Amino acid sequence: LGGSNSDSSTPAVAIRPDDRPFAYFASVGGTAAWDCNDAECSSGNPRTISAPGTSTSTVSKMALRPDGRPVLLYYHDTQHQIFLYICADLNCSGGQARLVVDAGESLRDMAVAVGSDNRPLVVYSNGAGQQTLARCEDSECASFGSSQIDDAGSYAYAFAVRGDQRPVLVSRQDNTRELRICDTAACSGSATFPLPNWITTRSLAVLAGDRPLYDYGTSGSAGVIACADPTCSTREFRTAMADAGPGASFEPALAVGADGRLALAAHAQRESDVWLAVTP
Repeated sequence: LGGSNSDSSTPAVAIRPDDRPFAYFASVGGTAAWDCNDAECSSGNPRTISAPGTSTSTVSKMALRPDGRPVLLYYHDTQHQIFLYICADLNCSGGQARLVVDAGESLRDMAVAVGSDNRPLVVYSNGAGQQTLARCEDSECASFGSSQIDDAGSYAYAFAVRGDQRPVLVSRQDNTRELRICDTAACSGSATFPLPNWITTRSLAVLAGDRPLYDYGTSGSAGVIACADPTCSTREFRTAMADAGPGASFEPALAVGADGRLALAAHAQRESDVWLAVTP
């Protein structure tokens, strides 16, 4: 989807209800999207989301509404602000940027999800690892509220919402990766379960039976980890792309279509390219 683009390190991908993938990634100091014209993404159209050179290229996260419209997150590095770009249609041919978080301090490890009630949610951490959940009060995020998830020292990597509106996160606590399942929609309490500690994870989906599915990236490969139960006590690794060359490393993101098809986008760090893999 792009070459010679050294800041394209955080791609995101989703599969819309008509089976067309939609990719979102950093681009020359801003963020951009690729609107696939068909299920195989044999052709597509570029979209500019945040303008090049605006210090908004370090984070590019995405979620789909129940009707398939993308919701795109980007972060302003110097002003420490989180924005959601609310796409007007499935193709994101237009939309509106909403300021969701104006923190006044450096933030990290952000993610976005949309519940079945059509309201976007954002989770993020400050420098001390204090996780916060910001919930849009309406579907267009004209206003929002926030709540603290846990004590300092925890950083979220991936985020999704179950059918019962309870958030699920893949996070790190004291250098140990864990699955965090919130007790309520506002995450007033939560339970944690251990995960493998040697991989990079950037996105998470919840399948039937509340089973998590999350991506992984390593030096040389990227794929998905399919959990057999809601707490991921048993899991299966599935490799989607590999490069055994020197310096090969992948930063991944995944999406699941309504028919169960998977799409995986990854930044191949050696070539500074964004790769896209789609299951038949």
